[in-house]
Amino acid sequence: MGQMAASLAHELRNPLGSMDLYCSLLHKDLVDQPSSRELLEKVQQGIRLLDGIIRNCLQFSRDIRLRPEHIEDIEPFLDDVVESARLGTGCKDVVVSIEVAPGSLYADRSALSQIVNNLVRNAFEAAGEKAGGEVVISAGPTDICYRIIVSDNGPGISEELLPNVFEPFVTAKRQGTGLGLSVVHTLVAAHRGQVSINSALGKGTSVTVEFPDEFLETGTD
Repeated sequence: MGQMAASLAHELRNPLGSMDLYCSLLHKDLVDQPSSRELLEKVQQGIRLLDGIIRNCLQFSRDIRLRPEHIEDIEPFLDDVVESARLGTGCKDVVVSIEVAPGSLYADRSALSQIVNNLVRNAFEAAGEKAGGEVVISAGPTDICYRIIVSDNGPGISEELLPNVFEPFVTAKRQGTGLGLSVVHTLVAAHRGQVSINSALGKGTSVTVEFPDEFLETGTD
């Protein structure tokens, strides 16, 4: 199954990459046609959603081999993730607050990118379902770990679904695959960290990720 997933991903990602490139080129030519540019942006959103699904599926077909490093300044990293999520979800009106305390994070940069991207995209999609949508991202060290919290004021998750949200294909979204949080859980566990979620219907959702200061083993079975 892992080999099949890898082969299928390769065959799909090449044409998706070309389609995304062509859309970017067309975007420049449609500067005087806002309605056409808006439609084109929706096409790009679909392309990037498909690419994200493929990326998440691939995560379950490969061994995790981390290359941790001390990341001193996470704020520019978070800024880039937010802009990518805003473009990828099309939630332009969501208000975002980023609060970063001084301190370094010990993590694999690529894995951290997947973790934060999945959490922020989920928050954008949830907050974008209502007027006045807000996303708050906080990051900083504690006495025993480095903590990242991503919160939104979206519709929240029911009590029945909440205990199972880290399982593959479990989702509260109308158009979700249920893989994002499962990937987050897998990658955080590879760092010997912990991830938890608090949510209530009508009150929003908050996901907390805690990374240990350092860890000796860098792989998982």
